[in-house]
Amino acid sequence: MLEGVRFADWRAHGVAQDMVLDIAFGQSGATMIEVIRPRGDWPCIYGERPLARDAMIPHHHGFLVDDPDGTAVALGLGEAAVSAALGPGTALRYFDLRASLGMVIELIEDSEASRGFFELARSAAEGWTGEDPLRPLAWSA
Repeated sequence: MLEGVRFADWRAHGVAQDMVLDIAFGQSGATMIEVIRPRGDWPCIYGERPLARDAMIPHHHGFLVDDPDGTAVALGLGEAAVSAALGPGTALRYFDLRASLGMVIELIEDSEASRGFFELARSAAEGWTGEDPLRPLAWSA
């Protein structure tokens, strides 16, 4: 689990936003599953206001791509609702497609930094027995 994550240059609809996230990670085969608790400014890409304590809703599907902005243009996704960086030189974009697809699409630039991040989460899940479900991870954006 990563607590208090702030991604570099987080902008919602072009406006800087202080978004702090607590993110728990799970792994099912090659698929990463994230449980995200936003603690930043509201409203935001995660909703108009915080969810009730026991509520959970699907939010996004993420894809690792060579060029997030070029991929967005090629797919006709429109303007990014959120633009941020996973790390230096590693773009992260959210496209709000809830009206048409029922969820947000996340495009992450395929880079050494992004692959390192995904490997960190994958290796933390490897051999996990179910004990100690909220183990801290060491990483920063």
